[in-house]
Amino acid sequence: FSNDSLTKAIVLDYSIVSIITTLQNAAGESAQYGDLKEIFLNDLNGKPITFSQYMSALMPELTTSNLETTLGEVFEDDFTTYLYYDDKGVWPGYVVALKSDTGMDMVTLNDKLRGLEHSSFNNLFLSPPGDASSFRTGQVKDAYADRFVPLSQPGASFNYGIFNNYLIINTSYGGLLRALELLGL
Repeated sequence: FSNDSLTKAIVLDYSIVSIITTLQNAAGESAQYGDLKEIFLNDLNGKPITFSQYMSALMPELTTSNLETTLGEVFEDDFTTYLYYDDKGVWPGYVVALKSDTGMDMVTLNDKLRGLEHSSFNNLFLSPPGDASSFRTGQVKDAYADRFVPLSQPGASFNYGIFNNYLIINTSYGGLLRALELLGL
């Protein structure tokens, strides 16, 4: 999507430490509150990182629950990583498009995505987000349903949902709204 700025970054390997370090380094670059910075993640060979492998590296439970396979079958390999800046911190988020020929209905897909709620989603944050309360279903822009859980660190919340033909996973509600705005949704 069209955005405020673009950064290229190399992830040394599919490990939590490598991914978080890469994002923390990118987050250290200056930005204004409300900015959303897109990060192009490539491996050491210059190849784009794939969505299902990336998410499973951060949340290993996705592999054991077979959600990694679902992510690989239903969503494109290419995805957008971004950092959203506000007065409470820097918040990573992800956008990936649904494949056109998934053959999976939305009810089944949303049911499978609930596996994200039982994963180590704290690994998606640049710093520990604090304690989670209970997951809830919310409505975004009076048009989309999403699942979210507030965390005790100010500004931190884990959000995910299908918005038109995109899965958006975010670590702050403000970042989710900015991503939707940039996607024209």
